[in-house]
Amino acid sequence: MREGEKYFLKVERADGSVFSVGRYGLAVSFEDLSIVDEETLESVLRGPYDHLSARQIVRLMLDPPGSTSDEGESNDTFRTATELDSVPGYPKDSLYRVTARNSNGQDLDFYEFESPSTRNRQSLVLTASVRAIGPNGAAQRIELFDSRQKRIPSTILTNGNGTFTIQAAGLSPDKDFYVRVGGGGAGDYRVDLQFSQSVTPLTTFANGTMPGDSPVGTTLYIAETMVFGFALEATGPVSGIPVVLSIHDSLGNEVFSMTGATGDTLSRVTGFMAPGEYRARIRAVESTAPIGFRLLGSSVSDPIGPQISDSSSAPLYVDPWDPEYYLYPTGDVSLDPYLWVYWSIE
Repeated sequence: MREGEKYFLKVERADGSVFSVGRYGLAVSFEDLSIVDEETLESVLRGPYDHLSARQIVRLMLDPPGSTSDEGESNDTFRTATELDSVPGYPKDSLYRVTARNSNGQDLDFYEFESPSTRNRQSLVLTASVRAIGPNGAAQRIELFDSRQKRIPSTILTNGNGTFTIQAAGLSPDKDFYVRVGGGGAGDYRVDLQFSQSVTPLTTFANGTMPGDSPVGTTLYIAETMVFGFALEATGPVSGIPVVLSIHDSLGNEVFSMTGATGDTLSRVTGFMAPGEYRARIRAVESTAPIGFRLLGSSVSDPIGPQISDSSSAPLYVDPWDPEYYLYPTGDVSLDPYLWVYWSIE
């Protein structure tokens, strides 16, 4: 190649299948001239940085342990909050996104944004999520505040695998809001703030209080192959007491387990659970004080894509008088493809 010459690159699909559709990254470098190592280059190309400007990409390349926005202490109060611009290509003020860094593990970052307009002044639902990104990512927490800097109650949807998501309903249109991000270690994170008019539905599977030295348990009947997403909340005299949810099949084999803690909410997703009878238990570890608990979640039973016929995954408990319903061994008739029996102290 000669200095000063102009060259063109063409990127096209590898074949005509549906797998030819997707995102890709492209980088061009000249040997012995690039100051970016191969590992950093690959990390940036594979990262969630589509929305960044060319200047931000350059900074990310040159400072891989950091991020596109190392705010330090510049936005650590409501007064100095970073004002966000909504993401282009979406309805105005409906989606905000920022990639930044917790510089020292003690940093708190504040961001200000505005809710969109709605017809007839309909209230809004905000889903706010923060997740660790890149090889130097760190899980953070996020809190929502109104324009008067008053904390807005919200529901924790996910807390695990580096992602923390909350949802707040009943928000007014055309108003200013703040989010505070922090509480994790030093590292990169990404925040997504999305307004809508629908709430993510969560079902309460269990809610009560158990003696600290006695678990609570129940039988779970599953009529179709299921995937559950659980969120376990626990309260106690002090924070940090481990609380364990475990599920065993009819042979006593553990098929799912998650550990939360008092004063917090933890979420996890199960693998595919075949139709059948299961035993679920919630217990506190090394506590004699009463522990309050709530098990929330959602479920998916519809198979995705082509399925191999397997008699072990065929639906159970189908009501012989009405195949649209399920008749469980307890005598309960329901449209739901699962049944949690009454929880009791064991």
